[in-house]
Amino acid sequence: MNKDVIRILYYIINKKETLEAITSYKEVVDLFKAHSLEPFLWHALKQGLITSDEKEKEEINLIRQTAIFRATIQEEEFKLIKEEFKKEKILFLPLKGFIIRDAYPSLEMRSMADIDILVQPKDLKQIKPIMKSLNYDIIKLGGNHDVYMKKPCMNVELHRDMIDESIKLSKYYKDIWKKVIKIEDTSEYSLSKEDHYLYIIAHSAKHYESGGMGIRFVLDIYFYLKKHKNLNKEYIKKELEKLTLRDYEERITRLASNWFDKLVFEEDDEVMAKYIYESGIYGRIDNKVQAALAKDDGKGSIAAKKRRYFFKQAFPSFKEMKRKYPSLKIWFIFLPFYYLHRILKAIFKGHALEEVRQLKRVDESQIKKHKEMKEKTLEEKNEKIF
Repeated sequence: MNKDVIRILYYIINKKETLEAITSYKEVVDLFKAHSLEPFLWHALKQGLITSDEKEKEEINLIRQTAIFRATIQEEEFKLIKEEFKKEKILFLPLKGFIIRDAYPSLEMRSMADIDILVQPKDLKQIKPIMKSLNYDIIKLGGNHDVYMKKPCMNVELHRDMIDESIKLSKYYKDIWKKVIKIEDTSEYSLSKEDHYLYIIAHSAKHYESGGMGIRFVLDIYFYLKKHKNLNKEYIKKELEKLTLRDYEERITRLASNWFDKLVFEEDDEVMAKYIYESGIYGRIDNKVQAALAKDDGKGSIAAKKRRYFFKQAFPSFKEMKRKYPSLKIWFIFLPFYYLHRILKAIFKGHALEEVRQLKRVDESQIKKHKEMKEKTLEEKNEKIF
Protein backbone atom coordinates (compact mmCIF):
# COMPACT_ATOMS: atom_id res chain seq x y z
CA MET A 1 0.00 0.00 0.00
CA ASN A 2 2.85 2.46 0.73
CA LYS A 3 4.23 1.99 -2.79
CA ASP A 4 0.73 2.54 -4.19
CA VAL A 5 0.81 6.04 -2.67
CA ILE A 6 4.14 6.73 -4.40
CA ARG A 7 2.81 5.35 -7.70
CA ILE A 8 -0.26 7.56 -7.50
CA LEU A 9 1.84 10.65 -6.75
CA TYR A 10 4.21 9.80 -9.63
CA TYR A 11 1.35 9.60 -12.15
CA ILE A 12 -0.20 12.85 -10.87
CA ILE A 13 3.10 14.76 -10.98
CA ASN A 14 4.01 13.50 -14.43
CA LYS A 15 0.42 13.74 -15.73
CA LYS A 16 0.51 10.17 -16.97
CA GLU A 17 -2.37 7.78 -17.39
CA THR A 18 -2.57 4.11 -16.42
CA LEU A 19 -4.39 1.30 -18.19
CA GLU A 20 -6.38 0.66 -15.03
CA ALA A 21 -6.76 2.12 -11.55
CA ILE A 22 -3.85 1.45 -9.19
CA THR A 23 -6.04 0.83 -6.16
CA SER A 24 -9.25 1.94 -4.44
CA TYR A 25 -9.92 5.08 -2.41
CA LYS A 26 -10.64 3.13 0.77
CA GLU A 27 -7.32 1.27 0.49
CA VAL A 28 -5.18 4.42 0.47
CA VAL A 29 -7.20 7.23 2.08
CA ASP A 30 -5.77 6.60 5.57
CA LEU A 31 -2.21 6.65 4.23
CA PHE A 32 -2.82 9.90 2.36
CA LYS A 33 -4.20 11.42 5.56
CA ALA A 34 -1.32 10.10 7.69
CA HIS A 35 1.14 11.85 5.37
CA SER A 36 -1.00 15.01 4.97
CA LEU A 37 -1.46 14.39 1.24
CA GLU A 38 -5.27 14.37 1.08
CA PRO A 39 -5.53 17.12 -1.61
CA PHE A 40 -3.86 14.77 -4.11
CA LEU A 41 -6.81 12.37 -3.89
CA TRP A 42 -8.95 14.59 -6.13
CA HIS A 43 -6.27 14.53 -8.83
CA ALA A 44 -5.95 10.75 -8.41
CA LEU A 45 -9.69 10.35 -8.97
CA LYS A 46 -9.69 12.75 -11.93
CA GLN A 47 -6.89 10.78 -13.64
CA GLY A 48 -8.53 7.42 -12.95
CA LEU A 49 -5.76 6.29 -10.62
CA ILE A 50 -8.17 5.20 -7.88
CA THR A 51 -11.66 3.73 -7.85
CA SER A 52 -14.44 5.01 -5.61
CA ASP A 53 -18.18 4.85 -5.11
CA GLU A 54 -20.47 7.89 -5.19
CA LYS A 55 -20.20 8.59 -1.47
CA GLU A 56 -16.40 8.44 -1.64
CA LYS A 57 -16.42 10.82 -4.63
CA GLU A 58 -18.36 13.30 -2.51
CA GLU A 59 -15.76 12.92 0.27
CA ILE A 60 -12.92 13.53 -2.19
CA ASN A 61 -14.63 16.63 -3.58
CA LEU A 62 -15.16 17.92 -0.04
CA ILE A 63 -11.48 17.32 0.77
CA ARG A 64 -10.47 19.41 -2.25
CA GLN A 65 -12.96 22.20 -1.52
CA THR A 66 -11.76 22.33 2.09
CA ALA A 67 -8.11 22.48 0.93
CA ILE A 68 -8.88 25.37 -1.45
CA PHE A 69 -10.89 27.15 1.26
CA ARG A 70 -8.05 26.77 3.78
CA ALA A 71 -5.35 27.88 1.32
CA THR A 72 -7.41 30.95 0.32
CA ILE A 73 -8.01 32.00 3.92
CA GLN A 74 -4.34 31.50 4.81
CA GLU A 75 -3.26 33.68 1.86
CA GLU A 76 -5.70 36.46 2.75
CA GLU A 77 -4.94 36.39 6.47
CA PHE A 78 -1.22 36.48 5.79
CA LYS A 79 -1.72 39.65 3.72
CA LEU A 80 -3.44 41.28 6.72
CA ILE A 81 -0.63 40.25 9.07
CA LYS A 82 1.97 41.60 6.61
CA GLU A 83 0.16 44.95 6.38
CA GLU A 84 0.02 45.31 10.17
CA PHE A 85 3.67 44.31 10.57
CA LYS A 86 4.65 46.89 7.96
CA LYS A 87 2.71 49.63 9.81
CA GLU A 88 4.45 48.78 13.08
CA LYS A 89 7.87 48.18 11.47
CA ILE A 90 7.99 44.55 12.60
CA LEU A 91 10.68 42.70 10.65
CA PHE A 92 9.67 39.17 9.69
CA LEU A 93 10.70 36.17 7.61
CA PRO A 94 8.10 33.60 6.40
CA LEU A 95 9.29 30.01 6.80
CA LYS A 96 8.54 26.41 5.83
CA GLY A 97 5.26 25.58 4.12
CA PHE A 98 4.26 29.10 3.17
CA ILE A 99 7.36 29.37 0.96
CA ILE A 100 7.44 25.74 -0.19
CA ARG A 101 3.79 25.63 -1.32
CA ASP A 102 4.61 28.15 -4.06
CA ALA A 103 6.68 25.40 -5.74
CA TYR A 104 3.70 23.01 -5.95
CA PRO A 105 1.54 22.85 -9.12
CA SER A 106 -1.33 24.45 -7.17
CA LEU A 107 -1.45 25.99 -3.69
CA GLU A 108 -4.09 23.67 -2.25
CA MET A 109 -1.96 20.61 -3.06
CA ARG A 110 0.43 21.58 -0.26
CA SER A 111 -1.67 21.40 2.92
CA MET A 112 -0.48 23.62 5.73
CA ALA A 113 -1.57 23.33 9.35
CA ASP A 114 -0.02 26.65 10.34
CA ILE A 115 1.87 29.69 9.10
CA ASP A 116 5.42 29.87 10.44
CA ILE A 117 7.03 33.30 10.71
CA LEU A 118 10.44 34.18 12.13
CA VAL A 119 10.52 37.47 14.05
CA GLN A 120 13.05 39.13 16.30
CA PRO A 121 12.46 38.21 19.97
CA LYS A 122 12.41 41.89 20.99
CA ASP A 123 9.28 42.41 18.85
CA LEU A 124 7.13 39.66 20.38
CA LYS A 125 5.55 41.97 23.00
CA GLN A 126 4.62 44.46 20.30
CA ILE A 127 3.19 41.68 18.14
CA LYS A 128 0.78 40.50 20.85
CA PRO A 129 -1.67 43.47 20.55
CA ILE A 130 -1.36 43.35 16.75
CA MET A 131 -2.54 39.74 16.66
CA LYS A 132 -5.34 40.53 19.13
CA SER A 133 -6.49 43.41 16.92
CA LEU A 134 -6.77 40.91 14.06
CA ASN A 135 -9.02 38.74 16.30
CA TYR A 136 -6.47 36.03 17.06
CA ASP A 137 -6.59 34.15 20.35
CA ILE A 138 -3.38 33.50 22.27
CA ILE A 139 -2.78 29.77 22.54
CA LYS A 140 0.79 29.72 23.85
CA LEU A 141 3.53 32.21 24.67
CA GLY A 142 7.11 31.10 25.24
CA GLY A 143 9.29 28.29 24.02
CA ASN A 144 10.61 28.49 20.48
CA HIS A 145 7.40 30.08 19.20
CA ASP A 146 4.28 31.93 20.28
CA VAL A 147 1.08 30.43 18.93
CA TYR A 148 -2.03 32.36 17.84
CA MET A 149 -5.25 30.90 16.51
CA LYS A 150 -8.30 32.23 14.68
CA LYS A 151 -11.33 30.27 13.56
CA PRO A 152 -12.03 28.53 11.29
CA CYS A 153 -8.55 27.41 10.30
CA MET A 154 -5.79 29.91 11.08
CA ASN A 155 -2.86 28.86 13.24
CA VAL A 156 0.12 31.24 13.31
CA GLU A 157 3.45 30.36 14.92
CA LEU A 158 5.80 33.28 15.55
CA HIS A 159 9.29 31.85 15.94
CA ARG A 160 12.18 33.24 17.94
CA ASP A 161 14.69 30.97 16.19
CA MET A 162 14.82 29.10 12.88
CA ILE A 163 15.37 25.87 14.83
CA ASP A 164 14.80 25.42 18.56
CA GLU A 165 17.99 26.27 20.43
CA SER A 166 17.73 22.99 22.35
CA ILE A 167 18.92 21.33 19.10
CA LYS A 168 22.61 21.80 18.31
CA LEU A 169 21.79 22.41 14.66
CA SER A 170 20.34 25.78 15.73
CA LYS A 171 23.86 27.21 16.11
CA TYR A 172 24.16 27.36 12.32
CA TYR A 173 21.13 29.69 12.25
CA LYS A 174 22.15 31.90 15.16
CA ASP A 175 22.99 34.88 12.90
CA ILE A 176 20.36 34.26 10.24
CA TRP A 177 19.26 37.91 10.20
CA LYS A 178 22.65 38.74 8.64
CA LYS A 179 21.77 36.56 5.64
CA VAL A 180 18.24 37.73 4.92
CA ILE A 181 17.19 39.83 1.91
CA LYS A 182 14.75 42.71 2.34
CA ILE A 183 11.68 42.79 0.11
CA GLU A 184 11.21 46.32 -1.20
CA ASP A 185 8.52 48.53 0.35
CA THR A 186 7.69 46.00 3.09
CA SER A 187 9.06 44.90 6.44
CA GLU A 188 9.28 41.37 5.04
CA TYR A 189 12.53 39.53 4.43
CA SER A 190 13.40 36.40 2.51
CA LEU A 191 16.24 33.95 2.27
CA SER A 192 18.12 33.31 -0.93
CA LYS A 193 16.78 30.30 -2.84
CA GLU A 194 19.90 28.39 -1.78
CA ASP A 195 19.55 29.23 1.90
CA HIS A 196 15.88 28.35 1.89
CA TYR A 197 16.72 25.00 0.31
CA LEU A 198 19.31 24.40 3.03
CA TYR A 199 16.67 25.17 5.65
CA ILE A 200 14.21 22.71 4.04
CA ILE A 201 16.91 20.03 4.24
CA ALA A 202 17.88 20.92 7.82
CA HIS A 203 14.26 21.02 9.00
CA SER A 204 13.48 17.65 7.42
CA ALA A 205 16.66 16.14 8.89
CA LYS A 206 15.63 17.35 12.35
CA HIS A 207 12.30 15.54 12.04
CA TYR A 208 13.91 12.47 10.47
CA GLU A 209 16.36 12.11 13.34
CA SER A 210 14.04 12.88 16.24
CA GLY A 211 10.90 10.89 15.42
CA GLY A 212 10.56 10.44 11.70
CA MET A 213 9.05 12.36 8.82
CA GLY A 214 6.48 11.62 6.16
CA ILE A 215 6.33 11.45 2.37
CA ARG A 216 5.30 15.11 2.15
CA PHE A 217 8.77 16.19 3.32
CA VAL A 218 10.24 14.32 0.34
CA LEU A 219 7.69 15.96 -1.96
CA ASP A 220 8.65 19.40 -0.61
CA ILE A 221 12.28 18.81 -1.53
CA TYR A 222 11.33 17.40 -4.94
CA PHE A 223 9.05 20.29 -5.94
CA TYR A 224 11.45 22.94 -4.62
CA LEU A 225 14.30 21.51 -6.72
CA LYS A 226 12.02 21.17 -9.72
CA LYS A 227 11.09 24.85 -9.56
CA HIS A 228 14.58 26.16 -8.74
CA LYS A 229 16.80 24.33 -11.19
CA ASN A 230 19.68 26.82 -11.22
CA LEU A 231 20.67 26.79 -7.57
CA ASN A 232 24.31 27.53 -6.71
CA LYS A 233 25.41 23.95 -6.11
CA GLU A 234 28.90 24.87 -4.93
CA TYR A 235 27.51 27.11 -2.20
CA ILE A 236 24.97 24.47 -1.16
CA LYS A 237 27.66 21.79 -1.04
CA LYS A 238 29.89 23.99 1.15
CA GLU A 239 27.06 24.82 3.57
CA LEU A 240 25.89 21.20 3.76
CA GLU A 241 29.41 20.31 4.92
CA LYS A 242 29.07 22.87 7.73
CA LEU A 243 25.70 21.37 8.63
CA THR A 244 27.13 17.83 8.35
CA LEU A 245 24.10 17.01 6.19
CA ARG A 246 25.71 16.38 2.82
CA ASP A 247 25.21 12.61 2.94
CA TYR A 248 21.62 12.97 4.18
CA GLU A 249 20.85 15.48 1.39
CA GLU A 250 22.27 13.14 -1.25
CA ARG A 251 20.16 10.25 0.05
CA ILE A 252 16.91 12.17 0.36
CA THR A 253 17.21 13.87 -3.06
CA ARG A 254 18.06 10.55 -4.72
CA LEU A 255 15.00 9.02 -3.08
CA ALA A 256 12.83 11.93 -4.29
CA SER A 257 14.10 11.56 -7.84
CA ASN A 258 13.69 7.77 -7.83
CA TRP A 259 10.12 8.05 -6.56
CA PHE A 260 8.75 11.00 -8.49
CA ASP A 261 10.88 11.16 -11.66
CA LYS A 262 11.51 7.48 -12.37
CA LEU A 263 9.06 5.47 -10.23
CA VAL A 264 11.98 3.29 -9.15
CA PHE A 265 12.29 1.56 -5.78
CA GLU A 266 15.99 0.89 -5.32
CA GLU A 267 17.31 -1.50 -2.70
CA ASP A 268 19.72 1.21 -1.44
CA ASP A 269 16.71 3.42 -0.63
CA GLU A 270 14.76 0.71 1.16
CA VAL A 271 15.79 1.44 4.76
CA MET A 272 15.14 5.18 4.53
CA ALA A 273 11.93 4.65 2.53
CA LYS A 274 10.51 2.18 5.05
CA TYR A 275 11.19 4.59 7.93
CA ILE A 276 9.47 7.40 6.04
CA TYR A 277 6.47 5.24 5.05
CA GLU A 278 5.89 4.23 8.66
CA SER A 279 6.51 7.61 10.27
CA GLY A 280 3.44 9.56 9.20
CA ILE A 281 3.74 13.28 8.54
CA TYR A 282 5.66 14.37 11.68
CA GLY A 283 6.95 11.05 13.02
CA ARG A 284 5.72 8.80 15.80
CA ILE A 285 6.09 8.79 19.55
CA ASP A 286 7.68 5.34 19.56
CA ASN A 287 10.30 6.58 17.07
CA LYS A 288 10.96 9.59 19.28
CA VAL A 289 11.48 7.41 22.35
CA GLN A 290 13.70 4.93 20.52
CA ALA A 291 15.77 7.76 19.01
CA ALA A 292 16.35 9.34 22.42
CA LEU A 293 17.31 6.05 24.08
CA ALA A 294 19.58 5.13 21.16
CA LYS A 295 21.48 8.40 21.63
CA ASP A 296 21.88 7.89 25.40
CA ASP A 297 25.48 6.74 25.79
CA GLY A 298 25.37 7.03 29.57
CA LYS A 299 26.18 4.15 31.87
CA GLY A 300 23.65 1.65 33.12
CA SER A 301 20.97 -0.68 31.87
CA ILE A 302 18.05 0.10 29.60
CA ALA A 303 16.02 0.73 32.76
CA ALA A 304 18.51 3.46 33.74
CA LYS A 305 18.23 5.01 30.28
CA LYS A 306 14.46 5.02 30.56
CA ARG A 307 14.64 6.73 33.95
CA ARG A 308 16.95 9.41 32.55
CA TYR A 309 14.64 9.95 29.58
CA PHE A 310 11.55 10.22 31.79
CA PHE A 311 13.22 12.67 34.18
CA LYS A 312 14.48 14.85 31.33
CA GLN A 313 11.02 14.98 29.74
CA ALA A 314 9.25 15.71 33.03
CA PHE A 315 11.81 18.17 34.39
CA PRO A 316 13.65 20.10 31.65
CA SER A 317 16.61 22.27 32.61
CA PHE A 318 15.98 25.69 34.14
CA LYS A 319 17.30 27.27 30.92
CA GLU A 320 14.73 25.36 28.87
CA MET A 321 11.94 26.18 31.35
CA LYS A 322 12.73 29.90 31.07
CA ARG A 323 12.25 29.64 27.30
CA LYS A 324 8.95 27.83 27.72
CA TYR A 325 7.75 30.13 30.54
CA PRO A 326 9.37 33.58 30.10
CA SER A 327 7.98 34.89 33.42
CA LEU A 328 10.44 32.56 35.20
CA LYS A 329 13.21 34.98 34.29
CA ILE A 330 11.79 37.20 37.05
CA TRP A 331 9.67 34.87 39.20
CA PHE A 332 12.09 31.93 39.36
CA ILE A 333 10.73 30.86 42.76
CA PHE A 334 7.65 29.54 40.94
CA LEU A 335 9.67 26.92 39.04
CA PRO A 336 8.10 23.96 40.97
CA PHE A 337 4.60 25.19 40.08
CA TYR A 338 5.54 25.48 36.41
CA TYR A 339 6.87 21.92 36.46
CA LEU A 340 3.54 20.79 37.91
CA HIS A 341 1.63 22.81 35.31
CA ARG A 342 3.70 21.24 32.52
CA ILE A 343 3.11 17.70 33.78
CA LEU A 344 -0.65 18.17 34.29
CA LYS A 345 -1.03 19.78 30.86
CA ALA A 346 0.78 16.86 29.21
CA ILE A 347 -1.41 14.34 31.08
CA PHE A 348 -4.67 16.05 30.11
CA LYS A 349 -3.60 16.27 26.46
CA GLY A 350 -2.83 12.56 26.45
CA HIS A 351 0.67 12.86 24.99
CA ALA A 352 2.39 12.07 28.26
CA LEU A 353 0.49 8.85 28.88
CA GLU A 354 1.19 7.62 25.35
CA GLU A 355 4.87 8.49 25.76
CA VAL A 356 5.02 6.58 29.05
CA ARG A 357 3.35 3.58 27.38
CA GLN A 358 5.90 3.63 24.56
CA LEU A 359 8.72 4.03 27.07
CA LYS A 360 7.58 0.89 28.88
CA ARG A 361 7.28 -1.11 25.67
CA VAL A 362 10.65 -0.32 24.12
CA ASP A 363 13.34 -2.98 24.55
CA GLU A 364 17.01 -3.48 23.70
CA SER A 365 16.25 -5.09 20.32
CA GLN A 366 14.17 -2.09 19.20
CA ILE A 367 16.90 0.33 20.25
CA LYS A 368 19.50 -1.74 18.41
CA LYS A 369 17.31 -1.85 15.29
CA HIS A 370 16.77 1.91 15.45
CA LYS A 371 20.52 2.51 15.78
CA GLU A 372 21.23 0.30 12.78
CA MET A 373 18.64 2.15 10.69
CA LYS A 374 20.16 5.55 11.57
CA GLU A 375 23.69 4.29 10.93
CA LYS A 376 22.63 3.25 7.42
CA THR A 377 20.92 6.54 6.61
CA LEU A 378 22.74 9.24 8.60
CA GLU A 379 26.41 10.08 8.94
CA GLU A 380 28.05 9.41 12.30
CA LYS A 381 28.98 13.10 12.61
CA ASN A 382 25.27 14.03 12.49
CA GLU A 383 25.26 13.29 16.22
CA LYS A 384 27.00 16.65 16.65
CA ILE A 385 23.97 18.59 15.43
CA PHE A 386 20.96 16.80 16.98
